[in-house]
Amino acid sequence: MLNELRLPAIKVLWPQFAELSDKEGWPAARFLATIAEHEIAERSRRRIERHLVEARLPTGKTFDSFDFEAVPMISRAQMSALAAGDGWLGKGANLLLFGPPESDSYCPSRYPLRVQVLFDQDRQTMAAGAAAHARCA
Repeated sequence: MLNELRLPAIKVLWPQFAELSDKEGWPAARFLATIAEHEIAERSRRRIERHLVEARLPTGKTFDSFDFEAVPMISRAQMSALAAGDGWLGKGANLLLFGPPESDSYCPSRYPLRVQVLFDQDRQTMAAGAAAHARCA
């Protein structure tokens, strides 16, 4: 039945929480709230994991390892201010970065780089995801 309702975390966790609630005398409402909270947390974790996979980000690329000298038109101060500020994060806004056109046959900077910040309900887990580059026509 829990498969049909698409509640995989509850399916896995309910036996141990049922035993715990019986031992400790939890009311039914507490038992239900506890397993529902775990289901919500697991869905959030899987959503963030799925979005990171879909973003196809290269591993090891971080803000701290970015070479600002290689791209002088990007201001370290502006990027640091964006990273430090959470106004746009709190609103759930996206950040679009544009670059000048390039003459190469492969020119990702002609297209906006869409950066989404994914965070859980407690804002403890944050991960940046970005759209892949596109080929020039």
